[in-house]
Amino acid sequence: MSRFSDNWFVPIDSDPFTPEELLRQLDVDVHAPFDVRRAAVADWLSDHRPAPRLLECLVLDGLVDAQTAARRDPDAA
Repeated sequence: MSRFSDNWFVPIDSDPFTPEELLRQLDVDVHAPFDVRRAAVADWLSDHRPAPRLLECLVLDGLVDAQTAARRDPDAA
């Protein structure tokens, strides 16, 4: 079963769609130190498979490295 609700890669089950939304859901201030934000995202990724667009945004924001993203979403490579 697909984790996504349609071909627009909109996540289901109220998963966040932007890095800022994800940090808010994790109760991490978007202005928290970079290492704190990155650790919170890494912890969340251990139990979740984000929508490809969110994963791309996390890489662009530096919260996830490209190698980790490729392992999380092999289709993106």
